[in-house]
Amino acid sequence: MNPLAPRDPEEINGHRLLGRLGEGGQGVVYLAEAPDGRKVAVKVMHGVIDKTFEREVAAAHKVAPFCTAQIIESGDDYVITEFIDGPSLREAVERDGPLTGAALYRLSVGTATALAAIHRAGIVHRDFKPGNVLLGPDGPRVIDFGIARNLDATASVSGSIVGTPSFMAPEQFSTRAVTSAADVFAWAATIAYAANGSPPYGQDSIPAVMHRLLTAEPDLGRIDGPLRGLLVRCLAKEPMERPSAGELLTSLLENTGGSDALALGRAVAAEASLDDDRSIRWTTLRLSSRTEPPRRRRSRKLPMVAAAIAGILFTAGAGVVGIQLMEKDEPVDTFDAVVPPDSSTEFAKAIETAVAKARTATVKVEGGRPNSLERLEADGKLDYKAGRKTSYEVSLSNPVDPGETVTPRRLILVGDTAYPQEIGGEPEPAGDSAYRKGSPHLDLLIETRWMSSPQSLTALLRSQASFTHSQDQATWTLSGRAAKKLLTGKPELGGFYDPYDTVRFTLLLDSRYRPKSLDLNLQKKVEGGVYRSFYRVTYGDWGTSGTITNPQ
Repeated sequence: MNPLAPRDPEEINGHRLLGRLGEGGQGVVYLAEAPDGRKVAVKVMHGVIDKTFEREVAAAHKVAPFCTAQIIESGDDYVITEFIDGPSLREAVERDGPLTGAALYRLSVGTATALAAIHRAGIVHRDFKPGNVLLGPDGPRVIDFGIARNLDATASVSGSIVGTPSFMAPEQFSTRAVTSAADVFAWAATIAYAANGSPPYGQDSIPAVMHRLLTAEPDLGRIDGPLRGLLVRCLAKEPMERPSAGELLTSLLENTGGSDALALGRAVAAEASLDDDRSIRWTTLRLSSRTEPPRRRRSRKLPMVAAAIAGILFTAGAGVVGIQLMEKDEPVDTFDAVVPPDSSTEFAKAIETAVAKARTATVKVEGGRPNSLERLEADGKLDYKAGRKTSYEVSLSNPVDPGETVTPRRLILVGDTAYPQEIGGEPEPAGDSAYRKGSPHLDLLIETRWMSSPQSLTALLRSQASFTHSQDQATWTLSGRAAKKLLTGKPELGGFYDPYDTVRFTLLLDSRYRPKSLDLNLQKKVEGGVYRSFYRVTYGDWGTSGTITNPQ
């Protein structure tokens, strides 16, 4: 307990304040003495009071007293609760080390009992973590219902996505409904913390934790036996695959001989040695999401992070982290990369994942050397399949001057064969080896794939000598200069870039990491000057452009 600050009041509605137990973004928690001499905890809210505080009080009133700190009295900007004379689970682990054996099982049963009672009251806590589990003399208590929701209000959560990163369920990083299954996930992460001294997905930087949580398997350390199997079930990425709180409590009791759950919960608190330094943790990650975007249904897949994380605000004094996801009323795309990529290689991986899901797109290619016969105009669509060459159905022409009217030829490219769509047209080889050995239109078709296929984009990104990226609204802008030695010999690129000394590009992606446009600036030093070529590739209608099949 810390002493009162000079600005602190001496009493709250007849309760004499004795010291500070903790302070966070919502308010200050004091230890106080009631008129009858009892020790109580008093939480006083900061600034303007909103519905969050009202929700906390209403939620705590619904929960059985043995599960939480019982509310004694509340006012417009304060709430007085029973004082739990014990450390938080986090403090106990930091001070005494991880729990093992029977002590760990007793904690598991006690907290699972509390969680089952919370859910029975119709509440989703949404911030279950070691700092919100107090080890009182009569068993563990769950506190801080400031971000709780009624179970019947979780079908569509569009106001805010909240939690503490290391103990958040995957769906809490998206705009999917946050149900009681999120508490089960957090319970398992909390028990893993108690057993190992660290959360199962780490506790370093927020992006790193998010990445592991959404893509990696949990690190359960030395936990073994039935408890390990139960935690694995509770930490399933998909909410529907997790047991309910009642089911996990039943599983725990079946593996402890049917012992009384409340007795086990009380026993673990009785074993913990207490000291005079009591505190309550209020640190919370709040992700403001002001609109509910349309969701894609996915089976047994991870939910997707909201499209654009615009910035992270870290206020050290209050321990509050805020992440702004989107602007008001802005339609939001979702993407499958867990956290924003930070290198050309990471962006290449994100593009591969996004394009594999969308598969098809319209594509338009324009460019070449100004006022040269080597010009290209292609307009049509592409069909991408991982592990295969991208198929194309395009109209091709090679006008000498921009705007010149030239009758295009329409071709379908599947694998290494081109199929002219004119009457009487015969299939032609169109592999890399056919370049410069057939008709001009066939060369243009091969160049179109070398330049615009998703495979060529990712190969280009993986060949960078310099690279920058930025984000504006729902668009990523990637710029770079390719290293010639890294471009040479890549089958995805054919020999398209071989004649050039310098390859510069600007690639725009949408918020799902699907290509929007590619601008190429290609240069080669020649006697008397520099040979330049400029190309622009435009993509659209990802996922709705129709597949391409072999016409024969």
